[in-house]
Amino acid sequence: MELYPSEPVINVSDTERIAFYSWSNGSTAQQLVLNVTQPFLLHANFKKQYLTTFQAVNINGTPVPAANFVVDNNTVNSPQFLYSDVPYDVIGAQYAGFRLPVNKNFSINSSSTVYVQLPLYPVDIVTTDIFGRPVNASAELQLENGSKVVVHTGASGAIELQNVPYGSAVGSAVFSGINESISASNGATVHLFFISNFDIEVFVVVIIIVALLYIIVSRTILKHNKQIPGRPQPRQ
Repeated sequence: MELYPSEPVINVSDTERIAFYSWSNGSTAQQLVLNVTQPFLLHANFKKQYLTTFQAVNINGTPVPAANFVVDNNTVNSPQFLYSDVPYDVIGAQYAGFRLPVNKNFSINSSSTVYVQLPLYPVDIVTTDIFGRPVNASAELQLENGSKVVVHTGASGAIELQNVPYGSAVGSAVFSGINESISASNGATVHLFFISNFDIEVFVVVIIIVALLYIIVSRTILKHNKQIPGRPQPRQ
């Protein structure tokens, strides 16, 4: 014997409907095949469904686009009709070609939006000379999904990549032939120091000043020694 609800969905409005939920014997399959050998009572259970929108957000709560979501091991798009007062688990989401794990439990009792936080962090890179002046470094980074990007920190000596999975990026930055490695994660700022032309000029000036001071002090001491009576004069 084959049974199925003649009208599994009854539309109430654009955001609400009544849908088949289960049979009284516990089966959730709409089409039910039974071997009937004696009289028994069977009825279909229906529940309200509401139109539910899924919205992915980054670690700061800013909306980001997600291709789809994995809800109770089923891949769903947004929006989706879901049963009222039934617990659901969002266990993943597809973002920028990368499947990100999620742990979101929820239930609904009206048409609503479910916000799903994804592990998306910024990657902040700051490049300065040893005196804290910004330098424009070139950086090549590999992200968690395997993609590679080349960025420049510019006149501000800083670059921020938004919505990077896990905030994970590895690579290196180059300035004036100096190479520094980069390893970023979980939104922590990476600060790299380089030696700039300004640094070299300061070092040269400092060395010259120190040398001049040494000469001045040495001559002053020598002159002072010559003026002390009875002190043997150095041989010429």
